[in-house]
Amino acid sequence: MKKKLRTGFTTGTAAAAATKGALRLILDGKESPRVRIRLLTGDDIYIPIHHCRLEKQDSAICTVIKDAGDDPDVTHKAEIGARVSIKVAGDNQSGSQPLEIVISGGEGVGRVTKPGLEVPPGHRR
Repeated sequence: MKKKLRTGFTTGTAAAAATKGALRLILDGKESPRVRIRLLTGDDIYIPIHHCRLEKQDSAICTVIKDAGDDPDVTHKAEIGARVSIKVAGDNQSGSQPLEIVISGGEGVGRVTKPGLEVPPGHRR
C-alpha cells in the first residue's frame, strides 16, 4: 500500500498569506496567528503567520514559513514575506478616495529562470 503524501502549499500561497497577515495588522491593528487562504480548487487552508510587525501606521511586514509538504521543493521551510503599505489615491488623505493597490515582487520574484514557459528566461511571467 502506498503512503499518502502530506500536502503543503506553494510559494505564491505563502506570499498571499503573508500579504493578508500584513493587511490585517494595518486595518485591524492586531496580529493574526493564522490566515485563511482560498485555493484555486475552492478549498480553504489556514496558514500560520510566522512573524508580523507594524512599520508605520499604514505599513506592515509579515512572514510565513513555506511548507512544501512531502514535495522535494527547495523552498521548503523558507521564510516568505510581504511588505504592505496602504496609500489613499490622489492627494485626499480623508479616505474618501479609493485606495490604490500596487502589487510588486521583490528582486527575483516572478522572474523566469529556466526555459519551458511561454516567456524566455530573464522575463517576468
